[in-house]
Formats: sequence, structure tokens, C-alpha cells
Amino acid sequence: MHDPVVLRAVVDEAQARHWHAQIEAQAALLPAGHPDLQPTSGSMRLLALGPERFEALLGDVLGGAAGALVRNRLGPRPRVLARQCWARRQWPPSLRPAGQAPHAWHQDGALHARFENPGETLLPLQTVWVPLVACGADAPSLEWIDVPTNELLPPAALTDDAVHARHGPGARRHAVLQGGDALAFGGSLLHRTHVTPEMTQARLSVEFRLVGAAEETPRLADELRCPWTP
Repeated sequence: MHDPVVLRAVVDEAQARHWHAQIEAQAALLPAGHPDLQPTSGSMRLLALGPERFEALLGDVLGGAAGALVRNRLGPRPRVLARQCWARRQWPPSLRPAGQAPHAWHQDGALHARFENPGETLLPLQTVWVPLVACGADAPSLEWIDVPTNELLPPAALTDDAVHARHGPGARRHAVLQGGDALAFGGSLLHRTHVTPEMTQARLSVEFRLVGAAEETPRLADELRCPWTP
């Protein structure tokens, strides 16, 4: 199955509105400099919602087709990388706050990679990314390179010039989704924020990252890995 996989209506319209309001309200309560905020990327760690709401949102997102896909890829009892689950706010250029920036090209499987170490590899994780509003036309979405990339790419290969030189414009794709749809993909997918000057709306999304129950690597030693079952 080629990544990313598009899953429609992972959460319904009412759920998307509910979680949009919950996340915005919680983000407004956190003081500047809070460790669960990353202002540059417009991000709030979903653990900031508290354990009950975190578990409820996790259940809404992974309770159906997205969870089935993750279990098929990672095994029956995957673990959630709880500190790597985020709400992300992205703006078009005309509305973007000072100091905020779209995500550049990256691979999620590069988490905690030491690029200077010979033999460093991608982590076999899975990401489920869910916009809570329509995106891809009027609001920022996600863009990826539609060519399998199985190796860990060094930082020099992640600049826009390097990606263009390697793949050209024809390999780029972006998602046009409704609120509550999802993209599911593995740690090797090369992707970034898709945003254009013509866009007029902000986008709020949530994302969950998971690994297999047996995944053991020093790179995850400091990560909170929570068992998840539907």
C-alpha cells in the first residue's frame, strides 16, 4: 500500500468541531514558554489536553479504519509515542504570525536521529495526520514526494533546492481533504507543509505517532510509549 494512505471521515464533522474547540481553548490557557508549546511551528503537544481528553481524542482518531491500518502495519498492540503527538496550526502567508513558519521537508522516522553516526536508520513508526478543517485549497495542507524513499536522508538532502534537484516538480503531491479525513504514512515519507500565497484560511490538525510493541532502540529511551488497544 503506497504512502500516504487517504482515509475519509476518520472523525465525523461534529467530532472535528469538538476537538477544534477543545484544542483552541487549551492552547489559549497555556502561558508563553510552556514546554508543551512550540510557537515556531504553531504546535501544542496533545498531552496538554490532560490524560482523559488525550485518550478520548486518540480513541476517536484510531477507533476505526486508521487504527486498523496501524495495527496491520505495526502489530496488534502498537504503542503511542505520547510526547510526539501534536496539534498543529498553520497559516497562509497573509495571516502568518511573526516568528511562525511552515514545516520544511522532513521524515518522521528521523526522530532523534544522530546524522553523524554511520548506519543511522529510519525508525519504523506510523503517523496518522488529521486536519480538523478542510485543507489543500484555501488552507495549508501536507505535501509529499510521491517516490518511495527508504533511507534516512541527511539534512543537506532536505533543502528545497536539494529535493527539487533530486525529484523535480513532477513528484510532488499534496492532500485536498475535508475536516476529519486522515493521511496515514510511515516514517520514510518525505513531506512538508503545503501552503500557497493564495490561501486565505488557517488550518488546525492533529497527529499521532506510533511504533510496534516490540520496537526497542536507544533513540526512544526517553519517549513515553503508551500501549494502545481499540
